[in-house]
This record gives sequence, structure tokens and C-alpha cells, in this order.
Amino acid sequence: MKIITKNFTLVRPQKEDSFLVSMFADLETMTFIKEEGFSLEDAVNPVRKINTWWEEQGIAPFKIIENQTGEPVGLNGFKKNKNIFPNKTVFDFGFMILKKHRRKGIIKETSQELFKVAQEKGIKELFATTHPDNTASHKTLESLDFKYEFNIKQEPNFFEVQVWKKDL
Repeated sequence: MKIITKNFTLVRPQKEDSFLVSMFADLETMTFIKEEGFSLEDAVNPVRKINTWWEEQGIAPFKIIENQTGEPVGLNGFKKNKNIFPNKTVFDFGFMILKKHRRKGIIKETSQELFKVAQEKGIKELFATTHPDNTASHKTLESLDFKYEFNIKQEPNFFEVQVWKKDL
């Protein structure tokens, strides 16, 4: 599956995608996602997980490529998540952008197309989780019409996160 917007193309990441591996290994990028980040050796695991979600769910986060330069700039998308509610599977929306590409409207532009894909798949609501101190993500979610719901500790070794919701 490929989605093309005015300035970006969203594609399914390749197995062990070197750009995403380096992104997950970048401690600055991972600051609000996983307290200790990933070693370069372990950074391949979330990339493999993304590919597994694609195979099992038919949807997962997309790699974002800038149309003009062909340069990968981040990740944006949604996947099924059983960790937010104990007895309910929901769709979890998430994004990561390399620092040098932040504050350029990338998530706003690419998310509008992703929300259309979600609606086409019959998804009625999306959830997002953020670190309580990640005010940039909070502002981005608010600009996408997400509303803050509550805080949870999502997984072992992960810190407490805020849960946000958007009705589609």
C-alpha cells in the first residue's frame, strides 16, 4: 500500500529498514517513547514488529518519504493495540519525525490521508499515547482533533503515558 500526498509518500517499510533501525536507535528521537531507547542491535526489533503488524493486520505505521528529495523523514500510522484497555482492542495512532524535519507540518499533511484510510477500513475511533512531558506531540494531536482522555502505564519498562482519542 502506498499513499501519496502533496509533499510526501507513505510506504510500507521494508524488513529491517535501515532508516527506521537508525531512527529507533537514535536516543534523541526516542526520548519520549522509551526511556532508555534501543541499542543499534535491538533497534531492528521494533522494525520487525512493524512488518509483523503489516502481515497480521494489513495495516501499520508507514515510512514517510519526502517527494522532492526522496529522503525518508519519519513514521506515521496506526495499528491494533490491546494494551490501552484490558478487554478491548483499539487502533493506536502514532508518529515519529527526525528532529531536523520537525515543525514542518509533515504529520498534519500525512495524517489527513491516513484518517481517510482508517475510515475506509471501518475504524470509528483512533487512540494515541504520549509521554506526559511531550508537549509538542500534545499540540500535534490537538491540531488533529484528538482529545486527552486519561493516563496509564502501558507496558513493563515503559513510563506512564497519556491516552488521547479521536472520533472519525
